[in-house]
Amino acid sequence: MTTTQVIYGLFTAVVLSSTVFLSGCGAAPASNSYTTAQAGKLQDVKFGEIISVRKIMIEQNSSQNGQQAGGLIGGSAAKGILPGEGTSMVGSVTGAVVGGAVGTIIDRTVKAQPGLEITLKFDDGKAAVIVQLDDNEFKAGQKVKVVTSDGVSRVAPL
Repeated sequence: MTTTQVIYGLFTAVVLSSTVFLSGCGAAPASNSYTTAQAGKLQDVKFGEIISVRKIMIEQNSSQNGQQAGGLIGGSAAKGILPGEGTSMVGSVTGAVVGGAVGTIIDRTVKAQPGLEITLKFDDGKAAVIVQLDDNEFKAGQKVKVVTSDGVSRVAPL
């Protein structure tokens, strides 16, 4: 393997790994942050009281990005490692399988974030549960507002 091939392989690995990592960055709502698209946009508000709060982990839906990127990186890295004719295919396949498995594990681990399952009773008597990032202290009996925009709701203290 030449120096150019090694450098190209490393560059490819960095680009693919960055893509996987950035694609997993949060879509879960939080009480203390908004996107630029939400700024200045009229949002619906309901008032209520917290019935209970439970700590949970929020995992992103599996997008298979980690598995695919890991497979590509593993296959590319392993190609040509085994000496002899016809063994580069074996090395590529083995590297792709191992890389895919490792990529899946990393994908799930990177994307898991601490969250809260908040059970609410609104002033109109209705009840609901909202899951959001654990970025604020909430407790049973606390008065809160629920802000909703484009179908995404977040609980915020009053």
